[in-house]
Amino acid sequence: MKAIHERQIDQRRALVAKYTLRGYSQRGIVDTLKEKGIINTRTGKSWALGTISSDSQELVTQWREKAGQDISLHKARLLAEIQEVKRAAWNSDDLSLVLNAIKEEAALLGLNKSNTSIDITNLPQIIYVRSAAYSNKNNNQLPQEN
Repeated sequence: MKAIHERQIDQRRALVAKYTLRGYSQRGIVDTLKEKGIINTRTGKSWALGTISSDSQELVTQWREKAGQDISLHKARLLAEIQEVKRAAWNSDDLSLVLNAIKEEAALLGLNKSNTSIDITNLPQIIYVRSAAYSNKNNNQLPQEN
């Protein structure tokens, strides 16, 4: 019996979601369900406005949770992809691509929204030294600048 009741709730909420997304008001959803003969099987009457309102609130809660999870998952995947691009760029000594990957990573993490500014005038030198150190890691020597 409980499974039947839960299935009925799921079916009703699916319809509430459908009509909500189509712009129907809660009262409009009650009326539409009644017109289509979709009624409360316990009472034999149309669904109460309070029931539809509760369904709407539950749906909004579910949608918010799912959106938050989807966004977090998407950001995590993008971050991993950017980090892979950055690794490949370092391996190929493509400093321009490294810098672009760093910028993309900072944007994704929201680091560009800060009111503080960072002096990046030495960034090309830092990248050059790091790249050279990475390339010469076996002999532990930094390259000489030209």
